Amino acid sequence: MAKDKRIKGCYNLECKRYRKEYKYEVTDNFCTICGTPLVFVCAECFEKIEDQGAEHRLCEVCEAKHQERRDAMNQRVEKVKEATVIGVKIVPNAIEFVQKEPVKKIMKKGASIIIKKKL
Repeated sequence: MAKDKRIKGCYNLECKRYRKEYKYEVTDNFCTICGTPLVFVCAECFEKIEDQGAEHRLCEVCEAKHQERRDAMNQRVEKVKEATVIGVKIVPNAIEFVQKEPVKKIMKKGASIIIKKKL
């Protein structure tokens, strides 16, 4: 069984633990300073969240931000994969070209290939 990573917090506006966003363990039930019952809070922004199971630790807004970052990272990974495939296709042709042409022509040809492909 996985460890419960949810967080509880005090939601009494006058309590020092609320102002400092002090995070309690799941097993704690009351604030140690004011005695107010603890509620489940978002692990990032300290907003109240509903008890939806051991894996639910972020509010909808923070979850959406995480999903956007994941999608952006996946897009960057796909671009790197495409560039790698293009590089694999270009390298054998470049090796043949290097064996036949002088270095200045090779540099010009390589620059034009990169400009055309727009990596």
